[in-house]
Amino acid sequence: MSSKISKKYIILLFFVFTTNTIVAQYWSYSGDFYETNRIITKIEISDTVSHTIFLPLTIDYIKKHVPDSEIFSSEKRINFISRRKHPKLWHKILDDDLVTVRKENFTFNLNLLADLEKSEVKNDTNPYWQNTRGFNIYGTIGKKLSYYTDFFETQTYLVPYQDSIALATLVVRGEGSWKYFGKDLRGRDYESVSGYISYQATDKINLQFGRSKFFVGSGYRSMLLSDNTSPYPFARFTYINGKFQYSAMFTEFQSFKGAYYYYHPTKHGSFVHLSYTPLQHTEISLFEGIIWKTSDDSTYVKRFPALYFVPVPFVREAVYGMNGENNTLLGLSFRTTVFHYAGIYGQIAIDNLSKEDFLNRYAYQAGVKIYDVFANKFPFARMFAFVEYNFASPYTYSHFSTSSYTNMNQPLAHPIGAGFDEFVAGADLHIFGFSLTGKVNNISTAYDFDDYNLGRNILIPDNEGQKPDYIIVGTENPTTINLYTFRISYCS
Repeated sequence: MSSKISKKYIILLFFVFTTNTIVAQYWSYSGDFYETNRIITKIEISDTVSHTIFLPLTIDYIKKHVPDSEIFSSEKRINFISRRKHPKLWHKILDDDLVTVRKENFTFNLNLLADLEKSEVKNDTNPYWQNTRGFNIYGTIGKKLSYYTDFFETQTYLVPYQDSIALATLVVRGEGSWKYFGKDLRGRDYESVSGYISYQATDKINLQFGRSKFFVGSGYRSMLLSDNTSPYPFARFTYINGKFQYSAMFTEFQSFKGAYYYYHPTKHGSFVHLSYTPLQHTEISLFEGIIWKTSDDSTYVKRFPALYFVPVPFVREAVYGMNGENNTLLGLSFRTTVFHYAGIYGQIAIDNLSKEDFLNRYAYQAGVKIYDVFANKFPFARMFAFVEYNFASPYTYSHFSTSSYTNMNQPLAHPIGAGFDEFVAGADLHIFGFSLTGKVNNISTAYDFDDYNLGRNILIPDNEGQKPDYIIVGTENPTTINLYTFRISYCS
């Protein structure tokens, strides 16, 4: 059996109200790869030792590596029509916060946010669009405490491949559970909420807790922990001392079943990230992620083993191994900057160290990104580009219990799950405040058929169904996904 799927569409974005991506003491990580790299690039090419693999970063840390003028300055833009006639109004809408309160030991900022999208699918006359309304609030209390929260309500007609995922998983990827709207039952209605409190205890120690999502890596994808899933509750401790960074995070995830208003079993995660920069523009990091079986399907009993709370890496593997009822993922990340012009990065993820199962339990990534194709010769324009290859063997991230590497039916690493290889390339031209981005994804994977569990869907327990001893990606029931994306946006 074989199949080929080709998805081609164009997305146009129009932002009614926008705000800076840097807020208070904490960077409000938007999850947009290109927007993120506009800040990360400034840090990675700076003449300082830096740690950028575990995102988001605190604003205090960013300020140590990038001057305020470069963080908050807008791109040089053409002064056309409304900006000439109403410069203050234009500045208020695009550059400033809608409501601002400034006191000696207290700040408060509020913005209304809107996102209108229209999508087109080749050879498909159905309408596809998205209408998002929301707000964010952020500020500081004293010199060390900051806060942030946002809320978005969305009604959308998803493009077919996204809608098929939403129907199968009961959630909109990256957001949360949905309910129907519209008479034709094609519409999806959902909300998204995130927020945090951040306390900068000392110059080296930061404490955070709230509801958000994180990203480990330097590429477009992460094979360790990505922003692919819905926001989740977390508590995070970060310590940075020169060339060393240590971060420990504790989270709560859901095993999502049935409609959004049903009861959903919970599971918990612990993550440790150790980073070392041996050279000025080179960073190497070790990663440990464990999904703990802390509840079952029938009762809401949270059973936390003592080692869950021990933030020392690799101790739990020594005690439990990697084949118990808790799902363990170990990883290595690497990045380096070459001649202030390009970055080379990669990752390795290992889900099992046993000789019998290792070939079905690993993933890796290799990529190159060019910070500015124009080599900074044009002050009004920048062009970022990248090429990346990702691979995950079948059954990576899956587990025999409810401890799959997922949250709300969404993979915590790559959105495909496992059992795939992917080539992805893209570019972002940023000129006069406009952003033109293009991206191509080519993915080879396999979908289960009959009673065969081919290892792509990591929500399926890896001891269910017929499972070949070893699968070469692209040989069993091969499926090819080609995705082409183009986007135009305006950002201040």
